[in-house]
Amino acid sequence: MKTVTIYTDGACSGNPGPGGWGAILQYGEHRKELSGDFCRSCGYCLPCPQEIPIPNAARIQFLMTRSPYKPYLTKEWREGMDRIDSCIHCDHCKNHCPFGLDTPALLVSQKAWYDKFYEKHRDESEK
Repeated sequence: MKTVTIYTDGACSGNPGPGGWGAILQYGEHRKELSGDFCRSCGYCLPCPQEIPIPNAARIQFLMTRSPYKPYLTKEWREGMDRIDSCIHCDHCKNHCPFGLDTPALLVSQKAWYDKFYEKHRDESEK
């Protein structure tokens, strides 16, 4: 029987970095490293002066791919996600994140994902 060994860390203890997770998969001489960061929706980032719905906007990809996505295609949700473009970079969210996430950068990446998804499913959206 062949064995793949997996080492993981998600404790935010400095390795793989604040707010992150990491895994190393090893099979014989082959090794693959995986890592990422994600919002836990704790709400410490609020209030946002631009009224960006940060706790959900920062994890919209998870929400839309792990639950019914049509509720996130509404006009209200589209407007909330579009507020990311008006971020004034005050860093309130970043400075208050207990997981050390770069929240503004995370929002930008989630908005880019949302925009692509929205365009693909635009005809399913509630007007």
